[in-house]
Amino acid sequence: MASLLSIGVNLLTVLCCLACTTESLEFETAISDALKTECHADFYCRPECLDRPDGYYCECGPGFMWNSYTCVSLAVDSSMVFSNRANASYAVINNRTKILPKQYNFTIALFVKLFHLNETGTLFSLRKDSHGNYVRIWYSGSDRRFHIEAYSELQIGRTNEAPQFSFSFKIDNLRPREWYHLAWTNLMHPRNRSTDWKVYITPPQGGTLPPKIKRSVGGSNIAEGATLPNRTELYLGQNSPNASNHFDMRFAFLGEISHFNMWNETLTREDVAALATDDKHRFCGNQVEWSDLRYGTRG
Repeated sequence: MASLLSIGVNLLTVLCCLACTTESLEFETAISDALKTECHADFYCRPECLDRPDGYYCECGPGFMWNSYTCVSLAVDSSMVFSNRANASYAVINNRTKILPKQYNFTIALFVKLFHLNETGTLFSLRKDSHGNYVRIWYSGSDRRFHIEAYSELQIGRTNEAPQFSFSFKIDNLRPREWYHLAWTNLMHPRNRSTDWKVYITPPQGGTLPPKIKRSVGGSNIAEGATLPNRTELYLGQNSPNASNHFDMRFAFLGEISHFNMWNETLTREDVAALATDDKHRFCGNQVEWSDLRYGTRG
């Protein structure tokens, strides 16, 4: 039979654990399954619960902070700064660091800050088989619009052609040196291989604006143009390099990028709103997460 002392110690342990997990449980029940992704173990860990005279505390240790859900590395609370075109600064994920699968359904989300509204630059690009810019998201300073382009797999190596998928959008009252959250979602219908895609823009003051929506229905080329192929190389801050691994510095991004994440699922409007308003770094893409890119920064 357990002693009163052991029962008391066990009860204190339970209370201590509850102090660190109550908010976590509330968070788990509030978000969708698509956002319940395990984050990189080097950057996220469970806390140690401390029983002190004035209450229970979740202790994360040096270099980590408690975000009401788990312990997160201070390195995650960061951005990548691209300040000039003199050096080829970029972040990359290639086949040596992570092999990306083909994705018919996907979500790409990131925070972006432009330094100058009249400067053109590429936020994100994918390269397939040493052929540059299979997919890219870029900003044009001449018309102050963001552009999304994707080539079909049949066009690999023929990027002098017009992209199979192309869309541009403008943010009303766009301001330099302000953070904006962008998300691009894609959903493929297996029966006719048509795709639904949406772009969500969240301005600095918060609140997701009505999304730009387009329905693409047609042949396999149209559907293939809206997929992300396997074994691609991912670049932030630059156009994908050419076959000789040289960058076109005219398209180097000038600004900051933060919390780039990619899922192989089509997130909902509510999911995207949660991403855009999250200031505790609780979400990680299940294909690419922000901490993956901390290992691949160049320049």
